[in-house]
Amino acid sequence: MFADSRTKSLLLSVFLAVLAGCNSSESNSDGGTTPTNRAPTANAGAAQTVNEFAQVTLNGSGSSDPDGTTLTYSWTQQSGTNVALSDASIASPTFDAPDVTAVNTPEILRFQLTVSDGSLSSTDTVDITVEDNGQGINSLPTADAGPDQGVLELAAVTLDGTASSDPDPADTLSYAWTQTAGPDVPLTGSNTAQPSFTSPDVTAGSPVTLTFELTVNDGTDSATDTVDIVVSEGATLVTVAGRIQYEFVPPNANCRGLNFNAVQARPSRGVTVQLVDGNNDNNILDTTRSDANGD
Repeated sequence: MFADSRTKSLLLSVFLAVLAGCNSSESNSDGGTTPTNRAPTANAGAAQTVNEFAQVTLNGSGSSDPDGTTLTYSWTQQSGTNVALSDASIASPTFDAPDVTAVNTPEILRFQLTVSDGSLSSTDTVDITVEDNGQGINSLPTADAGPDQGVLELAAVTLDGTASSDPDPADTLSYAWTQTAGPDVPLTGSNTAQPSFTSPDVTAGSPVTLTFELTVNDGTDSATDTVDIVVSEGATLVTVAGRIQYEFVPPNANCRGLNFNAVQARPSRGVTVQLVDGNNDNNILDTTRSDANGD
C-alpha cells in the first residue's frame, strides 16, 4: 500500500535531517560521532595613539574560540620602528614606544596577532600611532633669511627671518644676523627676526651687494641662511616747468570787430596739467594745476 503525499513529505524531511546530522559529525573509533572543529576568531584590539617612550599594552583578550578550546597567541610586528615585546606568546604583551622626531611624526607601528586552537588559526592586525612630544631626539630648525631685495641708496631696509621655523612645537628660536659682504652698515636689532639698516650711498652705474647671514638656534641645534641686498643709485630727479598762456584779441574802438594787431598773451589760470610718458602707453607720471601766473 502506497503512502499518501503528506506521509511522503514527512519521511523526506526526517531523512534530510538525519543526513545533515551525519554530515556535521565524524565517526570515532567507538562508532560514535565527533563534532567538527571550528576556527577561532582573532581580535588584536583597538587602534591606539600614544606618545613616544610611553608603555603600550597590546590587547588580544577579545579573541575567542566557538568550541571553547584554549587558544595560543603569537604576536609579530609588521611595520614601523622595531620594538621589543615583553612576551609575544601571551594575549596582552607590552612594549615601550620608540623615540620619533617631529619631522617623522606620527609613526605607525603595525602588529599582527595569530591565535590557534591547536588545529585551526586566524589572524588580525592593530595599528599603534606614536607621536612626538619633544622628549627625544631634537629636530633641526630651518633658517630662512627672506628673499633677495633690490633697493635704492639711502633707503630704509628691513631684513626678514620670520619664515624660519622649528618642527618641535616646544622649541623657541633665537636669531643672530651678521653681515658677510659689501660696505659695512650698522644693523638695528641684529638679534631679532627683522633687523633694519639704511642702505649706503653708491656711485651711479655701480650697484653694490650686501650679504647678510641669519643663524637661528632652538637651544640645541642651529641652522643658517643668507640673503643679498643689491643697492643702486636713485633715479635722477627731473623738474619740468613752464607757463601756460592764451592769446587775447581785444575789440576795436566802439566794438567794431576785433583788433588782431593788438593780440595779448594772458596766463591760463587753474588749468590741469599732466606729464605723460609717450613711450609707455601715455602713462601719467605726474599731475598739477597752473597758478595765477599760468606757471
